[in-house]
Amino acid sequence: PMTEIQKTPGGVEVAWEAGAAAIYTVQRSDAIAPTGTWSAISGDLTSETNRFTDTAPPAGQAFYQVVRVPLFRAGFETGEDLSGWTEVRYAGTPGPLWAAGVPTTVGPPGAHSGTQVYGTALAGPYAPFDEVGLQTPVIDLAGVTEAALHFYHWYDLEATYDFGRIYVYDEAGTTQ
Repeated sequence: PMTEIQKTPGGVEVAWEAGAAAIYTVQRSDAIAPTGTWSAISGDLTSETNRFTDTAPPAGQAFYQVVRVPLFRAGFETGEDLSGWTEVRYAGTPGPLWAAGVPTTVGPPGAHSGTQVYGTALAGPYAPFDEVGLQTPVIDLAGVTEAALHFYHWYDLEATYDFGRIYVYDEAGTTQ
């Protein structure tokens, strides 16, 4: 959502229209995608701070983009705090089925990014009649007027028996 770029005595100033309660980062590249690689040159900026000055712009050409930072994101990599993720069991085999790790014998050939995924039975198929879900940590949407869910998934579903569902709950635990 960029609105203005200008060279100033202090560097290159980037300004944009900011949404309420949003967080942004400014990125720079020496070439336009797909050949250019974008690098973050700012930390997370709140919607009240809708301008950033690149005080060390390159001598040659540079391209800038402002990216809205997700309210919540997970990569499931080693060292990431996954304590808020909860397995929800409906029926079937006792014990945890969902785990973060590298898929080994069945499932996707690898993670969308990084090396790990969150999935069921990473070392083999799950047992018949298992009904289990995975719940994210609480995502606080207070003050947010719009939200979107984006995720990558891989599945191998048995016709007429297996399925996937996404539920969104409000703070009272009511399905929306």
